[in-house]
Amino acid sequence: MKLRQAGFEEEYYQGLTPLAEDVNSWCYENKVTPINGQAAEKLTIRNLRFYRTQGLLDAPLVGRKYGRRHFLQLAAIRILQAQGLPLSRIREVLDSKTDAELHELLRQAKQDGVAMAGGLGPVKSLESMELIGLTGDFLLLCRGRKRPSSSEIEKLVEILNSKATLV
Repeated sequence: MKLRQAGFEEEYYQGLTPLAEDVNSWCYENKVTPINGQAAEKLTIRNLRFYRTQGLLDAPLVGRKYGRRHFLQLAAIRILQAQGLPLSRIREVLDSKTDAELHELLRQAKQDGVAMAGGLGPVKSLESMELIGLTGDFLLLCRGRKRPSSSEIEKLVEILNSKATLV
């Protein structure tokens, strides 16, 4: 049952499979995909059960039904994964969000092309990015044509190396 298309009025998903399928369709239509291979391209029942154990997805309604809020939570998770956020950070970002706030996050993502809520700001689907290796453990992601100077990169490497020796 397509809740998105039904306007969410008193309708429910009968189980996890139709919920996952609907979120996957929404993500495909809006070009929302996780980056860096941190999550599978499509949600599965196993993912949804894991998200539930991690506190990212509310418990089902009476009779194993899932509703509007469940869809909003999962779509928001996918948006934040598209920004490269780890699940621990996603949990922090989504904690105590109302349905209205989750809906706004989805609306904004749909309007802007990809994910909005997080440290990277809006990421456009055709935006160019470059990764610069700093140390064995750190990469720097540069957006568009903005790239730090060689001296700025050297300072970053120096800072990262000094932190590593302190630990």
